[in-house]
Amino acid sequence: CSVGNISDAIRLLGFEQVRATCNGLMYFSHFGEQGPDRALLDTLVSSFVCGLMARHVASRMGLQEVEDAFLCGLFRGLGRSLTQYYFADEYAEVIELVRGGGDETESARAILGLSFDELAIAVAREWKFPDTIVDTLLPTPAGALPKPGNRGEALAAASGYAYGLVQMAALPSGLWRDAGAWRRA
Repeated sequence: CSVGNISDAIRLLGFEQVRATCNGLMYFSHFGEQGPDRALLDTLVSSFVCGLMARHVASRMGLQEVEDAFLCGLFRGLGRSLTQYYFADEYAEVIELVRGGGDETESARAILGLSFDELAIAVAREWKFPDTIVDTLLPTPAGALPKPGNRGEALAAASGYAYGLVQMAALPSGLWRDAGAWRRA
Protein backbone atom coordinates (compact mmCIF):
# COMPACT_ATOMS: atom_id res chain seq x y z
CA CYS A 1 0.00 0.00 0.00
CA SER A 2 1.40 3.41 -0.87
CA VAL A 3 0.63 6.78 0.63
CA GLY A 4 -0.06 9.37 -2.03
CA ASN A 5 -1.97 11.99 -0.05
CA ILE A 6 -3.42 12.77 3.37
CA SER A 7 -6.53 10.68 2.68
CA ASP A 8 -4.35 7.65 1.86
CA ALA A 9 -2.39 8.20 5.09
CA ILE A 10 -5.60 8.23 7.12
CA ARG A 11 -6.82 5.06 5.38
CA LEU A 12 -3.45 3.37 6.00
CA LEU A 13 -3.18 4.41 9.64
CA GLY A 14 -6.86 4.01 10.33
CA PHE A 15 -9.29 6.50 11.77
CA GLU A 16 -8.74 5.25 15.32
CA GLN A 17 -4.96 5.78 15.10
CA VAL A 18 -5.45 9.30 13.73
CA ARG A 19 -7.95 10.04 16.50
CA ALA A 20 -5.54 8.64 19.13
CA THR A 21 -2.77 10.81 17.75
CA CYS A 22 -4.98 13.90 17.92
CA ASN A 23 -5.98 13.03 21.47
CA GLY A 24 -2.30 12.65 22.31
CA LEU A 25 -1.57 16.09 20.93
CA MET A 26 -4.40 17.53 23.02
CA TYR A 27 -2.94 15.76 26.06
CA PHE A 28 0.42 17.43 25.48
CA SER A 29 -1.21 20.83 25.06
CA HIS A 30 -2.59 20.61 28.61
CA PHE A 31 0.92 20.72 30.12
CA GLY A 32 1.21 24.44 29.47
CA GLU A 33 4.36 26.48 29.09
CA GLN A 34 6.38 24.84 31.87
CA GLY A 35 5.23 21.23 31.52
CA PRO A 36 7.72 18.37 31.35
CA ASP A 37 6.86 17.54 27.72
CA ARG A 38 7.02 21.10 26.36
CA ALA A 39 10.03 20.28 24.16
CA LEU A 40 8.20 17.33 22.58
CA LEU A 41 5.10 19.45 22.02
CA ASP A 42 7.30 22.11 20.39
CA THR A 43 8.83 19.46 18.12
CA LEU A 44 5.41 18.10 17.12
CA VAL A 45 4.11 21.60 16.39
CA SER A 46 7.30 22.33 14.43
CA SER A 47 6.68 19.20 12.37
CA PHE A 48 3.18 20.37 11.53
CA VAL A 49 4.43 23.86 10.65
CA CYS A 50 7.15 22.29 8.50
CA GLY A 51 4.47 20.36 6.63
CA LEU A 52 2.46 23.53 6.04
CA MET A 53 5.54 25.39 4.87
CA ALA A 54 6.57 22.54 2.57
CA ARG A 55 3.10 22.57 1.04
CA HIS A 56 3.38 26.32 0.45
CA VAL A 57 6.89 26.02 -1.02
CA ALA A 58 5.75 23.19 -3.30
CA SER A 59 2.85 25.32 -4.49
CA ARG A 60 5.22 28.21 -5.20
CA MET A 61 7.45 25.80 -7.13
CA GLY A 62 4.47 24.90 -9.29
CA LEU A 63 4.23 21.31 -8.05
CA GLN A 64 0.90 19.54 -8.31
CA GLU A 65 1.64 17.27 -5.32
CA VAL A 66 1.21 19.80 -2.51
CA GLU A 67 -0.34 17.17 -0.20
CA ASP A 68 2.72 14.98 -0.76
CA ALA A 69 4.94 17.94 0.11
CA PHE A 70 2.92 18.42 3.30
CA LEU A 71 3.52 14.78 4.30
CA CYS A 72 7.23 15.02 3.47
CA GLY A 73 7.56 18.16 5.59
CA LEU A 74 5.48 16.67 8.39
CA PHE A 75 7.80 13.67 8.68
CA ARG A 76 11.07 15.58 8.13
CA GLY A 77 11.69 15.75 11.90
CA LEU A 78 10.60 12.15 12.59
CA GLY A 79 13.94 11.06 14.07
CA ARG A 80 14.00 13.94 16.53
CA SER A 81 10.40 13.29 17.59
CA LEU A 82 10.95 9.57 18.08
CA THR A 83 14.09 10.20 20.11
CA GLN A 84 12.37 12.74 22.33
CA TYR A 85 9.44 10.42 22.95
CA TYR A 86 11.15 7.04 23.35
CA PHE A 87 14.64 8.05 24.48
CA ALA A 88 14.08 11.23 26.49
CA ASP A 89 17.21 10.86 28.63
CA GLU A 90 19.43 10.25 25.62
CA TYR A 91 17.81 13.16 23.80
CA ALA A 92 18.63 15.41 26.75
CA GLU A 93 22.26 14.28 26.54
CA VAL A 94 22.39 15.09 22.83
CA ILE A 95 20.95 18.55 23.47
CA GLU A 96 23.50 19.21 26.21
CA LEU A 97 26.32 18.35 23.80
CA VAL A 98 24.82 20.66 21.18
CA ARG A 99 24.41 23.48 23.69
CA GLY A 100 28.07 23.02 24.52
CA GLY A 101 28.93 23.72 20.88
CA GLY A 102 28.74 20.22 19.45
CA ASP A 103 27.37 19.33 16.05
CA GLU A 104 23.88 17.82 16.35
CA THR A 105 24.53 14.94 13.96
CA GLU A 106 27.79 13.94 15.63
CA SER A 107 26.31 14.43 19.12
CA ALA A 108 23.38 12.15 18.28
CA ARG A 109 25.75 9.54 16.85
CA ALA A 110 27.89 9.69 20.00
CA ILE A 111 24.88 9.12 22.28
CA LEU A 112 22.48 7.05 20.14
CA GLY A 113 24.85 5.43 17.68
CA LEU A 114 23.07 7.10 14.75
CA SER A 115 21.82 10.55 13.76
CA PHE A 116 18.21 11.68 14.01
CA ASP A 117 17.99 11.50 10.21
CA GLU A 118 19.40 7.96 10.12
CA LEU A 119 16.88 6.91 12.78
CA ALA A 120 14.04 8.48 10.81
CA ILE A 121 15.07 6.69 7.61
CA ALA A 122 15.38 3.32 9.36
CA VAL A 123 11.99 3.65 11.03
CA ALA A 124 10.30 4.96 7.88
CA ARG A 125 11.61 1.96 5.95
CA GLU A 126 10.45 -0.40 8.70
CA TRP A 127 7.02 1.24 8.65
CA LYS A 128 7.03 0.85 4.85
CA PHE A 129 6.77 4.55 4.04
CA PRO A 130 6.95 5.20 0.30
CA ASP A 131 10.41 5.95 -1.10
CA THR A 132 9.30 9.49 -1.89
CA ILE A 133 8.94 10.25 1.82
CA VAL A 134 12.00 8.22 2.87
CA ASP A 135 14.17 10.07 0.36
CA THR A 136 13.09 13.43 1.79
CA LEU A 137 14.37 12.42 5.22
CA LEU A 138 17.96 12.72 4.01
CA PRO A 139 19.76 15.87 5.14
CA THR A 140 19.72 18.70 2.62
CA PRO A 141 23.24 19.22 1.24
CA ALA A 142 24.95 22.51 2.07
CA GLY A 143 25.21 25.16 -0.59
CA ALA A 144 23.18 25.91 -3.69
CA LEU A 145 21.04 23.04 -4.86
CA PRO A 146 20.64 22.19 -8.54
CA LYS A 147 17.21 22.56 -10.08
CA PRO A 148 15.18 19.43 -9.18
CA GLY A 149 15.20 16.91 -12.00
CA ASN A 150 12.19 14.90 -10.92
CA ARG A 151 9.22 14.82 -8.56
CA GLY A 152 11.18 13.25 -5.68
CA GLU A 153 13.96 15.82 -5.88
CA ALA A 154 11.39 18.63 -5.96
CA LEU A 155 9.62 17.26 -2.87
CA ALA A 156 12.98 16.86 -1.12
CA ALA A 157 13.90 20.45 -1.97
CA ALA A 158 10.56 21.80 -0.73
CA SER A 159 10.57 19.84 2.53
CA GLY A 160 14.30 20.44 3.12
CA TYR A 161 13.86 24.18 2.65
CA ALA A 162 10.85 24.21 4.99
CA TYR A 163 12.76 22.18 7.58
CA GLY A 164 15.68 24.62 7.45
CA LEU A 165 13.33 27.56 8.00
CA VAL A 166 11.64 25.83 10.93
CA GLN A 167 15.03 25.05 12.48
CA MET A 168 16.19 28.66 12.07
CA ALA A 169 12.98 29.94 13.65
CA ALA A 170 13.65 27.73 16.68
CA LEU A 171 17.06 29.30 17.35
CA PRO A 172 17.58 31.93 20.03
CA SER A 173 17.58 35.46 18.63
CA GLY A 174 20.70 36.38 16.71
CA LEU A 175 22.04 32.87 16.04
CA TRP A 176 20.35 32.72 12.65
CA ARG A 177 22.95 35.19 11.38
CA ASP A 178 25.57 32.45 11.61
CA ALA A 179 25.15 30.66 8.26
CA GLY A 180 25.78 27.22 9.79
CA ALA A 181 23.94 27.71 13.09
CA TRP A 182 20.61 26.26 11.94
CA ARG A 183 22.29 22.97 11.03
CA ARG A 184 23.29 22.52 14.68
CA ALA A 185 19.91 23.37 16.18
